Amino acid sequence: MIFEEIKMKEDESFDEFYVKLKDIVNSTFNLGETIPKPKIVRNVFRSLPKRFHAKIITIEESKDIEKILLTELVGNLQTYELGLTRIGKSSKGKS
Repeated sequence: MIFEEIKMKEDESFDEFYVKLKDIVNSTFNLGETIPKPKIVRNVFRSLPKRFHAKIITIEESKDIEKILLTELVGNLQTYELGLTRIGKSSKGKS
């Protein structure tokens, strides 16, 4: 599977991870394959480290994963990571 090569590392920021994800999605599109958005969302969830599990559960419980916009998901995860950084729980330690 194409997403197996992409896992977010504990010391990696979500933005760094998202750049790699976009590269893979764009590459497959350029090769003539379109990946359905819900599949991308599910794979993002599977690729995130433990520090995101609380947010993943919240999103899964409050949103229809089949209908969530990728931009909305990315915004939610970026905001969550920023909050973790502010309270000192992020492994990366970036602000």
